[in-house]
Amino acid sequence: MMYGIYLLQPVLGALPQEPKQINARFYLRQAQLHLTKYDYAKAIGDFEKALSVATSAEKPAIYLKLTYWLTLTSQFAKAEKVLKKALKEFPESSELWSHLGVLYSEINKIPEAEAAFKTALKYDADNPEGNYYMGFKNRNAAQLQRAVDVYLDRITRNADVGEIYDRLGQCFMLAGMTKEAFLAFQNALKHSPYLPQAHVNLGVLYMATGNTTAAEGKFRKSLELNPTYVPAHMNLGVLCLMTKDL
Repeated sequence: MMYGIYLLQPVLGALPQEPKQINARFYLRQAQLHLTKYDYAKAIGDFEKALSVATSAEKPAIYLKLTYWLTLTSQFAKAEKVLKKALKEFPESSELWSHLGVLYSEINKIPEAEAAFKTALKYDADNPEGNYYMGFKNRNAAQLQRAVDVYLDRITRNADVGEIYDRLGQCFMLAGMTKEAFLAFQNALKHSPYLPQAHVNLGVLYMATGNTTAAEGKFRKSLELNPTYVPAHMNLGVLCLMTKDL
């Protein structure tokens, strides 16, 4: 997903000029530019800088961005520490609780994940991650549909839709809606080609439908973006076993 970015740099310019008075929006723009160049470490640093100068109203969204990318880059201990700090400041933030649930599910702390998702749903019954997780756990189609509906609504009013499309695709995949899942993951990569998990999810669909060549390409692209991304390593290993390419 590096399509011509460096060729465009002379036109786009490097990074935004530093304003006389630093604010969170400046660092968030820098972070987005670093993400488009697949420099996750610098992007995370920018999110941290944005947090250090953010207003109280800006902080929750920045905490979400920071911990999202810490989790994706397998910095689980740091992500947990930041989330717990954030929840001390904003204890009734449903989204922060659901991010903690996602983190715990990534590191297989299932009881802690379930508790975090239940807390997220206590503060917001429409929390999509909470409904997605509990809907999957309880095989509750209504909860999964609620998650889908919220994601679809967010897509219509949110500029940063790549991550939302990826989560929507996961809901469709769980519901067995393969065509819809394919489209959602493709849209995720169209809007945010730097998302390693969207490549893996699309690769899983390719693998499930017998297109092993395309699946391998997606898993390897994910590892090119993030060499430590565990789901990419795991699924590539499964694919190798399936094709006896050891």
